[in-house]
Amino acid sequence: MANGTNGTGLDVAGTDAGGRDQRVQAMRVDVRLWVAEAAATWLVRRAFEIGYRGATGRDLPTARDRSAPLRRVLVWTAATAAGVAIADAVVDRVVLRSQPLVPLDVPASEPSG
Repeated sequence: MANGTNGTGLDVAGTDAGGRDQRVQAMRVDVRLWVAEAAATWLVRRAFEIGYRGATGRDLPTARDRSAPLRRVLVWTAATAAGVAIADAVVDRVVLRSQPLVPLDVPASEPSG
């Protein structure tokens, strides 16, 4: 079709085998990131929960618990969020270091000849 569309208005320029391979590779990296980040988030939250209960002997402070002071709830929330953010950053670095990314906006190379 003219101007790189397939009649649907979607840009299909560069969707040759090389373009599809790049997209599939990028999708695989994304899926690995999502799974690794979900696992890291679960592990960090679980470790924080076990550590908090072990250190204080109390249940976790939640916003729903009216007997927990707001300060304790906010500190717990901030600490948990920081731990999860650090874990996500580490996972991103580890997964992306092991898999080189190919930018999707680079057009496929033309065959020489």
